[in-house]
Amino acid sequence: MKQLFLAVSAQLATVPAIKWIDMEKGQTDNAELRVALKFPSALIKISFPNPEELGGGNQQVKATVQVRLVFDAVNSRTSKNTPDTPLNRSLEYLSTTDDVYMALQAYETPTYERFIRTSQEQENRSDGLAIVRLTFSTEFGDYRRA
Repeated sequence: MKQLFLAVSAQLATVPAIKWIDMEKGQTDNAELRVALKFPSALIKISFPNPEELGGGNQQVKATVQVRLVFDAVNSRTSKNTPDTPLNRSLEYLSTTDDVYMALQAYETPTYERFIRTSQEQENRSDGLAIVRLTFSTEFGDYRRA
């Protein structure tokens, strides 16, 4: 899991707008952890829901990588009646979301197969944050070390 986290972190670091990349630890739900965030942040959660046993302790792993993009949206104005300049500024988070999608969609390494986006949604929040959750899948062989 560590190597996958590092690979995803390095790829997210290619998106200039992202100011903070971290493992998801509930930072948006815990005031003590939230103070460490710089906006926009990318919080990474990795899971291996159904590894397939290949024998000899080897597995084919179908991994899920969730990236929660966290934006400070306290002063955002997105009403249809908002003038163009503040509206475009308020919607910059959607451009950053697109940039993250472009950085991870079809990303692959010698270890990890192509990343495929499986879902994307915006969380409903009332605390001044805008959070977009992107979920990707990838596969890799996890081979026992001799």
